[in-house]
Amino acid sequence: CVELEGEAICFAAPSGVGKSTRSRQWVNALGAKIVSGDRPSIRVDGKKVLACRVPWDGKEGIHRNVQLPLKMICAIVRSDTVSARRLTKAQARQFLMQQSFIPMWEASVAVMAMLRKIYERVPVVELRCGPDEASARAAYELIYHHPEKILEETEE
Repeated sequence: CVELEGEAICFAAPSGVGKSTRSRQWVNALGAKIVSGDRPSIRVDGKKVLACRVPWDGKEGIHRNVQLPLKMICAIVRSDTVSARRLTKAQARQFLMQQSFIPMWEASVAVMAMLRKIYERVPVVELRCGPDEASARAAYELIYHHPEKILEETEE
């Protein structure tokens, strides 16, 4: 999870896809700051969705004690070109369930309600991009300056 322009962007993907690499490229190319080098915490506070660090550092030991509005969750897919498409609500729900740490003591109904609030308030997009600084700049341009170019999936 990185901070840029006072907002958080979370990168999510299976292990080995390059979340940390992409985060570093956003830092190098765009001046972003790391919020959490491992699984960030996402919480719903009223109508806002916030990203923050967790109380442990994970394998990277990188985290900052901040809470930021969550602009977007990016499901990273390796690609030589940069493009994005917004996931449907069903796709976003499934992706977030796969990527979330859900404590065993949490009631599944409460978790599902929280996930629904997240994907209804924050875009969850499949971001196709490379691991280099040029891709970071192109992804930034797409997300911050040309969001109309993010493809919209239709509900099935």
